[in-house]
Amino acid sequence: MKTTLYTLLKVMSFVVLLSVSQSGFSALTTVPDGLTPGAQYRLVFVTAGTHNGASTAIADYDAFVTSQANSSASLAALGTTWRVLGSTSAVDAITHTNTDPVSAGVPIYNLGGQLVASGNADLWDGSLTNAINVTQNGGALAGAVFTGTGVNGLGLFDRELGSNISTVQYGNSGLTNSGWTTIDWLGSGAGLYFYGISDVMQVVPEPATLALLAFGGLALRKRKVG
Repeated sequence: MKTTLYTLLKVMSFVVLLSVSQSGFSALTTVPDGLTPGAQYRLVFVTAGTHNGASTAIADYDAFVTSQANSSASLAALGTTWRVLGSTSAVDAITHTNTDPVSAGVPIYNLGGQLVASGNADLWDGSLTNAINVTQNGGALAGAVFTGTGVNGLGLFDRELGSNISTVQYGNSGLTNSGWTTIDWLGSGAGLYFYGISDVMQVVPEPATLALLAFGGLALRKRKVG
């Protein structure tokens, strides 16, 4: 009876976590406000589509988040590499995404232009500045996300992606506390959302700015010649 009740409660909890908000679609912010030319940053998003957590190969999840990102013309145009923000038994999220807190890293933003973390250590300290709750379509989404990962960015034993048919760790994209990556576990066959993170990118000057810089350089050269 206890087992049946526990299973029922878990299913009810799962249904609640899959209740999402995808309203407020808008243009994506791929270059956050306030960043100057030359500044480095990364983008992170939650997928609008779902996938199971059954594979032991991290490349399968990379392929999924990449396909989700490239379904947006704005993100495909960035030409960056996308990786799943998750862990398998073979690789931890901090290693796979180059976010190990031993290195400073760069600021990480969601696709609404909001700061998520100031760097690697901030990403894995148990609290985000803003949630990773914007999809590749620009919609707000708060739902269950397979991560296989603990709050410190390391895989959770026997709960990593693909490690156990009945226990894969998940978080919720609407949260900014440790729950963004670690809430509970579900069977690997469930279809949940995933987090995708870009490689490090750099702000480049707008064409008009480049033209002004070139004109300024030409004027200086003329001045020196004259």
